[in-house]
Amino acid sequence: MSFGSRSSSFEDISIEAALATLDEIQGSYDVIIEFHSAEDIPKMDVIGHADPYFIATAVVTAFKKPLEIKQVEIPRPGPNDVLIKNIACGVCHTDLHAAHGDWDVKPNLPRIPGHEGIGEIVELGSMVSNHLKKGDIIGVPWLHSTCLHCEYCLTGRETLCKGQSNSGYSCDGCFAEYALMDANFAVKLPEGMDPYTSAPLYCAGVTVYKALKVSQVRPGEWVSIVGVGGLGSVAVRYAVAMGMRVVTVVAPNDKVKRL
Repeated sequence: MSFGSRSSSFEDISIEAALATLDEIQGSYDVIIEFHSAEDIPKMDVIGHADPYFIATAVVTAFKKPLEIKQVEIPRPGPNDVLIKNIACGVCHTDLHAAHGDWDVKPNLPRIPGHEGIGEIVELGSMVSNHLKKGDIIGVPWLHSTCLHCEYCLTGRETLCKGQSNSGYSCDGCFAEYALMDANFAVKLPEGMDPYTSAPLYCAGVTVYKALKVSQVRPGEWVSIVGVGGLGSVAVRYAVAMGMRVVTVVAPNDKVKRL
């Protein structure tokens, strides 16, 4: 598929194709996450038991070292949390930055990465409202929680909240059999969508959607998307789905040839 100036209906744009492209492009990075194996980690029904039960997780125990498979006690939801049984979790390059300690503000170790998770709610905190229930399939994005009352949170700019917590970075993420998510930021997966191909939508998808939303470009107007890599290829499809006319700006490289 070639991208250029175009206007199209959403019917001829495949989100699944965008995600497949995202997988291919991310797979071109010259980086590998290695996993140590663990011996016979037991599988069990952990819900409804008062005694501590343990689950399998992939953990960063030291920067620039392979992740280790460890058994940890299953997390218990706080009043505003939901506990999910993970179905799928994407691997974002941010997970690699976390595992390598690349940024000035490093995660505290040990840390369980993963902020493109999708799972089924199996337990709810005491203060979770009825917008969520057991059995719902939800996503776990990068933004795990915020203070909910600062200037940024009250004006739709919660990603700037100084009290925010980030999945897989400042709190444990979804490289685990079970994970916690703040119910205020949990997003249901629409029925009929495949968790395995939808997981990146909770990172790349959310990122480009917010950009398009705040751009104030209206249906029928033109929007320029610079780059059609992992995020840009999804942005093209989102923009078309939102009724925008799209022109892309790309460099002549191997990734563009694959698209």
